[in-house]
Amino acid sequence: LFCIYHMVQMALGNKVRNIQISPGIFRSKRSTDGNPAPPHQRKDEDNPFRVSTRTGYQFIPGKFYSKHIKIGPDGFICGIPCEEVPFNKPGNEIRFFIFGGSTIAGAYSNTVFDTIPYQLSNYLESDSYYRKYTVRVVNAGVGGWFSSQQVSKLVSQVSLMKP
Repeated sequence: LFCIYHMVQMALGNKVRNIQISPGIFRSKRSTDGNPAPPHQRKDEDNPFRVSTRTGYQFIPGKFYSKHIKIGPDGFICGIPCEEVPFNKPGNEIRFFIFGGSTIAGAYSNTVFDTIPYQLSNYLESDSYYRKYTVRVVNAGVGGWFSSQQVSKLVSQVSLMKP
């Protein structure tokens, strides 16, 4: 991710923080007329998405992405405990932000413990090299997102958190 961010930054220079992604049509629950409704236009109260000018749509903090997967106060999938990722990173902390679609976000997981980022966190914490650090693995997955939307989140939010 660090390399991707710097490649984009080198290609676009100072414009990198102003990337805007137009909302597209994303497959989700069907609207009342039977056609697929973009996630941010769903009318059900369980809809975990809202419109975003940068990415088309994004998570609503405090909602549930799936039955057992909660969205944290910063818009990332919650870990245990469900806490906001601070912008000021402690000196002994190593941060990993895991991007992806619904599989990373946990759409097919029964609990947050079954998600790929949580499993990676457990693996890294058991590795002898990482024991001297505080390891934070952040689930930055959002179901239905394209690579361009993930890069936009990387540039506009995650890069400020010093991954």
